Amino acid sequence: MILKIQLKKVFRNKRFLLFTIVFPALWYMLLLHLSKSYEGVTKSLNQNTLFMIGCLIGIVGNSIVTFSKRVSNTKKFYTFQSKITDYSIWSFLLHYIITQIILNLIIVILISLIGIISNAIEMNYQLLMLILLTILIGIYLSVIGFLWGIILDNKTVDASATPLMLIVGNLFVPYKQMFSGGFVNIIDIIQRIFPLHYVMDISSEIINNKSILQSFSMFIITFIITLIPFLLIIWFKFIKKEVA
Repeated sequence: MILKIQLKKVFRNKRFLLFTIVFPALWYMLLLHLSKSYEGVTKSLNQNTLFMIGCLIGIVGNSIVTFSKRVSNTKKFYTFQSKITDYSIWSFLLHYIITQIILNLIIVILISLIGIISNAIEMNYQLLMLILLTILIGIYLSVIGFLWGIILDNKTVDASATPLMLIVGNLFVPYKQMFSGGFVNIIDIIQRIFPLHYVMDISSEIINNKSILQSFSMFIITFIITLIPFLLIIWFKFIKKEVA
């Protein structure tokens, strides 16, 4: 019931439809157009890589910008519910994560359909593995978006969501492959702390039929380790109070 209510609210949200559905779809179509019209500019980018970029634009926007705003708008209601019912903050997070998985799937399916109709990508096991990878990233980013929305007020969320999205987006960019120097090395070290850094490596290995064992292992390790602080903040700030 809670999940159904959340989904209805989301689909009535014009902001979600515009920035999370329409914008990523248009951006992906632009990338496809550029890849065909300006081959010199995009010659190093595989069509599956363009597909991943399109998906990540939508998922980052959904999980950081739209989701954190939605959580901020509803947190008072669910916090009140947690005090008078058995519906805890943990349940709040769980239902929202399930909602996010569904929404991110919708984004990925839309991007996939555009790619397939445009003959840019094919429906095969590689594409399915890339979709699974995007869903895992969506879960990771949704936890961050949840925490961002629940600890900040609406105005602060509005002011900080886009800068946060830009920071998160830069964790995907392989600067080490494009530039060199001490500052780039520092950025690369910071990037390697987070699972987002390994997404494009895994994508490339899947596309080229190479072993993903090392990259995926680092992805899972950093996924778990870097999520722990966010979950601990949620625990100490909200759940521990309820238990006490």
